[in-house]
Amino acid sequence: MARTEGRVNGIDESMKRILIFTQNILNEKEIQQNIQRLNYEVFVSESLSDFSTAKEILDYFSVIIMSETLSNATTEQLVPKLIEDHHILIKKEGKLEERVVIGHRTIRTIDAKISLEELREVLISFFPVKTVVAEEPKARREFPSLNRLDMKVLAGLEMQNGHAVSRSDLCGLVWGSDYKISSKLSQLSIIVKRINQKFAAENIQDVYIDTIWGVGYKLVGNVDGIVAPTAPGTFENLAFEEFE
Repeated sequence: MARTEGRVNGIDESMKRILIFTQNILNEKEIQQNIQRLNYEVFVSESLSDFSTAKEILDYFSVIIMSETLSNATTEQLVPKLIEDHHILIKKEGKLEERVVIGHRTIRTIDAKISLEELREVLISFFPVKTVVAEEPKARREFPSLNRLDMKVLAGLEMQNGHAVSRSDLCGLVWGSDYKISSKLSQLSIIVKRINQKFAAENIQDVYIDTIWGVGYKLVGNVDGIVAPTAPGTFENLAFEEFE
């Protein structure tokens, strides 16, 4: 049994396994190499009885290729043992019918000398490509009346991740360690009240600063995307610039 491993961007790696049933492993060398070039995991086996009776082994594969070295009787015997989830290909030489019917299943055929490009198209139809949906950009909300100091207070609160922060700690974040608590605590109270008034004036109801008595302040809501035209830039890159 031969095996190789690989990856294809966008395709479910756990389902990229292909099994070739054959009576002559050397006969499958070309298609095996082409499958490997396409970065699929491929197994080639002559042990038909082992695979056809072991469901847990067959479930490991998504695509099963029946070699032209198998007799029609052998192929017709094996196909009914495969579950509906298996994609089956029958490899044949010479003039092909596009599909053949075995039992209740209609099965696609491929030429024994199938080219690499044709093989690529056949296999990609069996392996769904994952589509990545781009996230919608966050809406940028303008708060025309916010100034740099307002932004720094909001930034200090936002850093707490929804938890309350004491007034003195918030003063330290806004003005640094060289501040006089007595003067800045009073100024902080004025700024917090002013920010809430500005939000209310702009009809912003999902963002506000809550006063937690005996503790300090807590930011309620998400400030991502805040834009303050009076201090050009976004909340993230503005908030902790030196206030002048």
